[in-house]
Amino acid sequence: MLDSDQESEDGEPKDEVTRIKANFDEHGKRCDVLDRREIENYYSCEAVNDICHVSINNEFIGEYDDIEEKLNSEMDDGYSFDKSKHGRQIVDYMYSNGGSIEPVESLLQDCVEEVQRE
Repeated sequence: MLDSDQESEDGEPKDEVTRIKANFDEHGKRCDVLDRREIENYYSCEAVNDICHVSINNEFIGEYDDIEEKLNSEMDDGYSFDKSKHGRQIVDYMYSNGGSIEPVESLLQDCVEEVQRE
């Protein structure tokens, strides 16, 4: 699964993403590309608020926004958004509270079904 790195709805995935996907396709292997810019664009605002100590609403996380940049502008001085550290905590929070990231869930379900067919 790859980030599309698209910067707008009518944009295209970055060349590197397209190249990687084509390479997978050429070898008959599955490679999903997110519809949104990055996995961070699927975060719930509740999880972001709790982990990053900010107060954002659903409109804050756009499908093609640079979430790292946007969150850094909202966080208190001296704090910054760390994709690895905070991202892991946000996803843990989401899943612990009944949330999920649909494209990831869909991919995992497809993989389970494929293994069960074998």
